[in-house]
Amino acid sequence: MYLQSDRRSAQQGFSVFAVIIVILLASFFGLLIVRMSPLYTDHWYVKNVVDEIAADTRSSSLNENDILDRMRKNLMINNVKFDVKNDFKIDQTVSPKKLILDYTKQVHIMANVDVVVSFHEEYTLQP
Repeated sequence: MYLQSDRRSAQQGFSVFAVIIVILLASFFGLLIVRMSPLYTDHWYVKNVVDEIAADTRSSSLNENDILDRMRKNLMINNVKFDVKNDFKIDQTVSPKKLILDYTKQVHIMANVDVVVSFHEEYTLQP
């Protein structure tokens, strides 16, 4: 009987401190997801637009301004804020042409904590 009462006193659940820590960690990661998900959804839209341009056989005959204009229009339809002029490059020195996405986004989390996300992808235009 003495052994049973020792087991019961040794078995305890989460303390209030442990519950607070778990809630704080879950809240922090939830905040990260809420703040960072728009970055990744915007990148997904940008990637789909560039995939579409790269897969189109007519794109290889377009000049740089036409490609940039087509990209701007497609991104405007999806309401994506993307600086096409600075974050999107067309490498015409190689054959076939390459489309290069290379940009970083910074998002404020809280106080003096920011998250910086970098994206770099290269696509080859279909000849």
